[in-house]
Amino acid sequence: MSGRKHLFFLIAALIVAIGPSSSAAQPTVAGAATDQRLNWRLQRVWHIGGSEDETLLLSQLFDKDLAADRRGRLLVVDRTENRIVVYDSTGRQLRTYGKKGPGPGELMAPLWVEIRSDDRILVGDAEKNSVVVYGPDGATEPEFRLTPRLRSARALPGGAYLGPLAPARDSTALVAVSLAAPVTLVRMAVPRPRSTPPVCRLTDYPAGPIFAPTLTWAARGDRVVASTGGFRIQVFRGTTLQRTLTRDTPLRPSSTALARQHLGPGETVELFGMPPCTVPASLILSVAEVAPTLPAYSALTIAPDERVWATR
Repeated sequence: MSGRKHLFFLIAALIVAIGPSSSAAQPTVAGAATDQRLNWRLQRVWHIGGSEDETLLLSQLFDKDLAADRRGRLLVVDRTENRIVVYDSTGRQLRTYGKKGPGPGELMAPLWVEIRSDDRILVGDAEKNSVVVYGPDGATEPEFRLTPRLRSARALPGGAYLGPLAPARDSTALVAVSLAAPVTLVRMAVPRPRSTPPVCRLTDYPAGPIFAPTLTWAARGDRVVASTGGFRIQVFRGTTLQRTLTRDTPLRPSSTALARQHLGPGETVELFGMPPCTVPASLILSVAEVAPTLPAYSALTIAPDERVWATR
């Protein structure tokens, strides 16, 4: 996992419900004027993996490596074993899907998992560049080839898959891919990283601008939300833009001190067959730019009641 320590506040801003738009002009809607602090207390109920439980060895875990269904089942991407592991709501392992291989139902490099309302399980595979599908009974179904290649994805109704393109040159985009031509929802510029001197057995390490805005998005059913910087969220139904949510809130200034605190000891890289290695924060800061302001949002999500939540 990355060694970065994220500074973004544990505050969620309740934006607005995204019901059907009554105007074809794609209106701009002012969101909540103030943040709503969530006074949550987290208590560990059960856990899987880690030094206390070697049934699941996770070298990395990202947000789209997890999925849950209405019955409380939890699906986890196990990149070490190239499989999907299913647990019940008490942490008891129920079954696994997939194994390493290029064949039907096998996985080469699983990147994300999703479980549909019809209990079909979708797994994005970076090496096969396809979506591997398991039916409600666990049987392997035909795969969907992702062209162009997406870094991660979510299924949309009607057979399309939504996800960001891998950055090419100086831009990236959020694209819906189906059997028809791909549709670009949003596009944003991506600052080019600067190279460090040789480190961690690498000829160089690409150090991107610290605190630079990133393409942030989420999907639920046919609803899609995306932000490319600033307090601005675009709301789509499928691939059709419905409205834009904005806030009249200034961005918080950044600093080198905040960047140093954000990086912590540095960033950890893992090379195949080698132990993890940390690129020191001092080396990253010696070459990387620091964006003048902190990003507006670090994550978006759509609640079951269709309200949009943005984490600052």
